[in-house]
Formats: sequence, structure tokens, C-alpha cells
Amino acid sequence: MNAPRPTLTPRAAALLDAFDSPQLLGASRQIEIAAELLISVAEAHEGDGPALAARLGEIVAYLSAQRGASSQAIPNALALMLDGLQERVESSPETIRDWTIASVSRYRDDAAGWMAAIVANGTRLASGARRLLAYDYSSSIACLLRELGAAETPPLVILPEARTLEGGRRFVEDLHDTPLRIELIPDAAAGGALRGCDLALIGAETITAEGGCYNTTGSLLVALACQHWRVPLYVPSMLVKIDARTLCGYRRPDPELGEDHLGRLTEGWPPALKERVTVASPDLDYVPPALLSGYITEAGILPPAAIVHHAERLSRAMGEV
Repeated sequence: MNAPRPTLTPRAAALLDAFDSPQLLGASRQIEIAAELLISVAEAHEGDGPALAARLGEIVAYLSAQRGASSQAIPNALALMLDGLQERVESSPETIRDWTIASVSRYRDDAAGWMAAIVANGTRLASGARRLLAYDYSSSIACLLRELGAAETPPLVILPEARTLEGGRRFVEDLHDTPLRIELIPDAAAGGALRGCDLALIGAETITAEGGCYNTTGSLLVALACQHWRVPLYVPSMLVKIDARTLCGYRRPDPELGEDHLGRLTEGWPPALKERVTVASPDLDYVPPALLSGYITEAGILPPAAIVHHAERLSRAMGEV
């Protein structure tokens, strides 16, 4: 789905630039910027109430089109933030503005509570781990690792660097001030590095009702290596990342990763060599539920088979059934 980029005030445009940046990794970070953008648009609006409601809808359509194909958390979170807007379309602009700020702030508070619960649940699960592997950048995993770094004996954290996204670097940027011992390896070395790990963690861009998840390309190889070495593989994630449409058999498209990322693979090559190759990669891997030990969520440690129950709850909350 395509949506035109809206014309915005300088402050709101700067927020949208940050949201659009391919360097912005982690759905939680993207959602936080989207929340700030909605508040900025509501505060700066100078027209009537229906125009403000339409403007907010335009912003949501654009944000969902830009990131929704990769992470279902984006459209889900936006829908929850503005749930009830249609009932207020004819209200004054001040009423809609105040309601938008309150509704978005309420979602932010909920999300902060969810993250705190994920960190608490994950810390209990990983307590005593001496060696773990995390692939690829996830703000939920980063928060969990930071908490593990406060342990009396912090674990050794192995970070495979995905060349297409530089997610390992993002982890190091987030965790450089912690006592964690960090080992950065090429992603191709992840299979052997998992031997001897107590557990492994991957993020999730989207979770399916059957209990599988989509994540950075390379996640499937990590999952297969975990199965080979019998290393438990967990996914720290908010349940808002579930795609409730998969309850009815929906399957996401399989787009290619954009040139913004793949261009790194031939960076510095002479033009004659670049012309000899086509650089290609799917944007995400699908990891089936059979390869996952469970999800670390705000509702506890869930087996993949339990996700369908939460998919049904999310679907009802969003008015889809």
C-alpha cells in the first residue's frame, strides 16, 4: 500500500524524517516517534475538528504504509492510540486535540508497563545464564540485556553483526555503558558460536497467530542452529506485534530488502564489478513455531501455541471480529 507523504510543520516533518530513516531500528522506537508526531500534529492544527480528524487519519495511513509491511506493531499501536477518534469527528478541534494527547499518552504508559514486565519476566528466565546470543537489534532485547548487565556476574553476550542492518552496532551503542561482556562476531559465525550458549534471543517484527514470527534475515539460520545445539530460543516481544489477520489465513508478502541496506554489500567495489551482480535479500525471515521455545511477553513466558489466544484478544480489542 502506498500513501503520499503529508505536508507538515517543521517540527512534525523532522519527526517524520526520523521515522522514515532506514537507520531507525526497533518497532518500539518507531512507535515512540509516531506517538510524538501525532501529538505534534494535534497541537499545531489550526482548522476545524473534522479537518484535524482527517489529518490524523492521513498521518496514520502514511506511517502504516511505510512500516506496516515489516512490523504489524506499527498499525496495531496506531489503531490503539486513536481508538475512538471516529466518534469524535464532529467535535471541536480543541476537544479532539486534548483527546488525542490523552489517548496517545495512555498508550505510552501502557507500553512502558509492558516493557517493564517483559524485562522482569526475561530477567527471571535468563537468571544465571553465563553465555547467550542475541540476534538482531531489538529494543526489547536491549532493555533485557541492560538489566542482565546489573547481575553480580554479567553474562557474555554474543552479538552477530548482520551486514545489511548493522544491528550489532546498535546493541553496542545501547549497552556500551553496562558491565556486560560483549563479543561481536560476523553473522556467518553464529551457528558455531551458539554451541555452549545457555539461551538465544531474537526480536520479532511481526508475530503470527500460529506462534511463528518474522524477524531480520538470518533469524531462521540462528533458529536452526539453536535446534541443532539444543539451545533454547526465546523472543522478547510485546503482544501488540501480533498480526490478528493471520487468524483468518492471511500471509504477509515477501518483499525484498531495500537498497538503503543492501548497498552496503558492494560498498567500495569498482563500478565494473558492481555491474556484474544483482544484490538481493528478503527483508525478513519467518521462524516457525516449532523452532521457538517461547515468547517473553508482558503476559508472561508464553509457548508458541498460546499466541493464538492473545491474537483473538487483540482482534477483539481492535474491533476486527
